[in-house]
Amino acid sequence: MPISFEIDSSQKAVFVTGTGALTKVAILGYLKELFQDPGFDPTFNHLIDYTNISEVAINSGDLMELVESTKSSDPREGKIAFVVGDNEGRYFLSNFYTEFSRLAKGQDMQSFETIEAAKEWLGLA
Repeated sequence: MPISFEIDSSQKAVFVTGTGALTKVAILGYLKELFQDPGFDPTFNHLIDYTNISEVAINSGDLMELVESTKSSDPREGKIAFVVGDNEGRYFLSNFYTEFSRLAKGQDMQSFETIEAAKEWLGLA
């Protein structure tokens, strides 16, 4: 799977890493796996590192579908930080998703260029 995660109970955080092509199917698959993991805690913060994504095979319509399809099934309550590096396309799509999610679901999300900035925002620095 191009998206993997590690739950760190001591830091009350989920660390997510994406590689290869980022697709709607990959995101939905990772979320399903995460929510079914016995160590999952909806109050944990999430650091999602997409700096190693080689291709973004997802568009703004797909992102809107993701938000709508997970609106009632996404139990995450903690902050969610997306690290996208300095790639303008990834940054634009990430900001689009975070803003749409904030409006639709009230989730506290933000996009960052660096892991350090994301960790600081999450209180993990």
